[in-house]
Amino acid sequence: MDHMKQFLIYLLMIIGIFILSEFLIHVSTNSIYKDIKREDTNSQIEVYQAQATHIDGRIRGIIKNIEEIQNKDLKIELYSKRGILLNTQYIEIQKSDENTTQPFELLFKIKNVESYKIEIVEHIQK
Repeated sequence: MDHMKQFLIYLLMIIGIFILSEFLIHVSTNSIYKDIKREDTNSQIEVYQAQATHIDGRIRGIIKNIEEIQNKDLKIELYSKRGILLNTQYIEIQKSDENTTQPFELLFKIKNVESYKIEIVEHIQK
């Protein structure tokens, strides 16, 4: 019986250490992201998260009234601190009959991004 009790204590300790380490990893990785500045004022695109570290970043948002902008793409330009264009990404706007909004997410691995600009452009053939 003592061995079973000791085994259970070790198991609980391992589970506790695992949960604590997952929590600390999550907190530490999310705390190094800083907000990046938006350079446009397009009200049809709502961005609720735009953050970057020194090596990567993420931009998440919602495109509103997509029935007005069929066959178009979302163009996202990423800029450095000095305003130099680092990269351009395109997200296709999906055709939908029942939804008037579309969520989007851009995960990028570009260094030193300080700002971004979003535009709606004609569909890019790939």
